[in-house]
Amino acid sequence: VVNTIPSSRWYSGSGIYRDVTLFVKGATHIKQDGLFVHTENVSASKATVVVENEIEAAKGSVKTTIYDKDGKEVATNTVSATAATKQTFDITNPDLWSVDTYTPALYTVKSEIIVDDVVVDTAVDKFGIKSIAFDRNLGFFLNGEAMKLKGVCQHHDQGALGAAANYHAIYRQVK
Repeated sequence: VVNTIPSSRWYSGSGIYRDVTLFVKGATHIKQDGLFVHTENVSASKATVVVENEIEAAKGSVKTTIYDKDGKEVATNTVSATAATKQTFDITNPDLWSVDTYTPALYTVKSEIIVDDVVVDTAVDKFGIKSIAFDRNLGFFLNGEAMKLKGVCQHHDQGALGAAANYHAIYRQVK
């Protein structure tokens, strides 16, 4: 990055100001941001988890495993790989995600592409099992309970301080 001074910007926040990661993949791989997880029919006794993978040059099979917050395997399935692979899992007695805890119940999903008994790519993500609903008269509901939404419009930069994330400046803005 070349930050030419003087520039048309009134602060020095140009350039790379977040971590950069280079992904090197083989021909058959799960596309970048191609792992999608969503839940359906969530209750205290059962939840349906749908895992979708967008796969480039699909061949072989896709093995998907779901782990609970303690790392215990709760579901697994293997299917033939297609450009848009979709798998459905039933999780009994799910630990529901909530904002009321400092350690929310997060599950981990791991999808692996297997070609000729070799894992050629892996995608891992975390997700929470929860139900959400909106009612125009009653508002927002999380896991069947009414909840008020609170938030801020938080920009990435700190004005004259630049674009580097500064804990104290962000705290001041949120406060």
